[in-house]
Amino acid sequence: MTPSEFAAQLASESAWARAFEGLIGSLMLTSAERTLRTILVTSAAPGEGKTTIATNLAMMLARAGRRILLVDADLRRPSVHKLLRCSGVSGFADLLQGREDLAHLVQSMRIEPSRGGDAIELSVMASGRPSAGGMVGLQPGRLAKALEFLCAHYELVILDSPPVLAVSDALLLAPHVDGVMFVIAAGLVREREAQRAKQRLEANGGHLLGVVVNAIDDDELHPYGRSYATELERT
Repeated sequence: MTPSEFAAQLASESAWARAFEGLIGSLMLTSAERTLRTILVTSAAPGEGKTTIATNLAMMLARAGRRILLVDADLRRPSVHKLLRCSGVSGFADLLQGREDLAHLVQSMRIEPSRGGDAIELSVMASGRPSAGGMVGLQPGRLAKALEFLCAHYELVILDSPPVLAVSDALLLAPHVDGVMFVIAAGLVREREAQRAKQRLEANGGHLLGVVVNAIDDDELHPYGRSYATELERT
């Protein structure tokens, strides 16, 4: 899908849009109990749809008038810029190196729905140039300082990170954010792998907001429909 097609889906009465409305409703309930300025979106393994979930969540919140920043915190295999078809040359990696210049690091996107409706104004920070080492060896305190800087300029920062079981980056990020949204693709990851990833996040200081169950088959949801295919289930 193109960004314009995603925007059209979110603006429609589709089950996809209702799923994200439900997800946002769950987040609002959580934010009443715990301040949420930074949310990390991750998964156990690659291919579970976390980047799509993070991007569409950011777009839905921006559509509602919230000042949102979507950050690609995957410095090894970034994909947000590919999904949104924007530049990936500079971004989060540069911020972590001390460059605090939002004019060069943040891209202001105006996404016009493909089938009419209001445009979505979204701020995006790509990962910057990929790094084989990711966040390993990052200067102590640099990550916390970078997130503090972003929170001073945005209402909510949503970070897309690498999978937990693939590399350690999500575990380094987890203790520095207000909450972690854990994406599980139904039928892709075994239960013990998901549990292992969840335990690693919590052992490293991550506060798990809940689990988003993604890619549920229509037949499994009958008679309620795909509107519940993407939903935050509190743990």
